[in-house]
Amino acid sequence: VYEFKCNDGSDTVYISGELADTLQKIRNHFKKPVYITSAYRTASYNAKVGGVANSYHTKGMAVDIYIKNVACEDIAKFAEFLMPASGGIGLYKSFVHIDVRPNRSRWKNFGKEVATDGFFGYTEPKKELESANDIIWELGRRIEIKDVDTAVFELEKQRNLNSSLYWICRKLANSQEGIL
Repeated sequence: VYEFKCNDGSDTVYISGELADTLQKIRNHFKKPVYITSAYRTASYNAKVGGVANSYHTKGMAVDIYIKNVACEDIAKFAEFLMPASGGIGLYKSFVHIDVRPNRSRWKNFGKEVATDGFFGYTEPKKELESANDIIWELGRRIEIKDVDTAVFELEKQRNLNSSLYWICRKLANSQEGIL
């Protein structure tokens, strides 16, 4: 919690659970400590440091971070991967701003803030699918479905899959019933 405290020394600290989860994913991915230079800010401290009014820092929903020996652009790319349709990501010379706002916002600031489409280039490494269970869960993940019955129902609805792939998915789903 002390890492999220306002730099003005006040005792109040707000921390978004979603933000903490995002930071943990970043830490796990890079396998290095994530250093927070600014997290929660009181309204008065936010004004003192030139933060925008109604900043996500004042809500406990934003951090400015860096990771030793990792380019800020690489952190921004991974954050983009984690939050493709939401959140704020700002790329600066020595840190990355990350917030968990509901809408999507991206910018670069190297002396002057400039909006950008995003920070692309990171792709998830391919993993070997070793069992029918892995295949079903991967298909479910790709279409954001958590159970086999719903996945099969969605596959039946779509019917635009290659017929042999559809048959394999149906067969695997039936054979794995009760295991998932």
